[in-house]
Amino acid sequence: MVIDAGAVSETAIVAAAITGAGAIVAAAIAATGVAITNIVTRRLKERELLISALQFLTGGTQKRSIGIALIGKYADEDPGLQEAASTIFVAQMLHLEDQGRAGPDSDRQIESFNYRTMRRAVDRWATAKRLSKGLENELSALPEAPTTGDKG
Repeated sequence: MVIDAGAVSETAIVAAAITGAGAIVAAAIAATGVAITNIVTRRLKERELLISALQFLTGGTQKRSIGIALIGKYADEDPGLQEAASTIFVAQMLHLEDQGRAGPDSDRQIESFNYRTMRRAVDRWATAKRLSKGLENELSALPEAPTTGDKG
């Protein structure tokens, strides 16, 4: 039996090409799997941080400021969170309106700032058409600036 050297070379080249292509496909699948895992892990971490940020809203003036900043950041980055964040912010704005002029002047000024910060975020999300009609109606009933504390 005689083996043709040219045929072996072509067969070896085809086998190497198939092996190489298989390795490339396997690497691409592995890289895609890692990327998807990273995205899911990041999303879960962001959701955990959002839940932690919600706890800041009940801790008084300074903690509320932190919660507003964090929730606003996460909602700006994930439009899917904007309806929920808007609902939370509208409720917080109503709470601040109900507080009236209670508390020290410094708290009223900070809460006035907090109110305006939440209002700007919710207005921004409403402009992007990411809020339900019911929430838009609630928002329209609130003043642009709080009726408590500093108006500036």
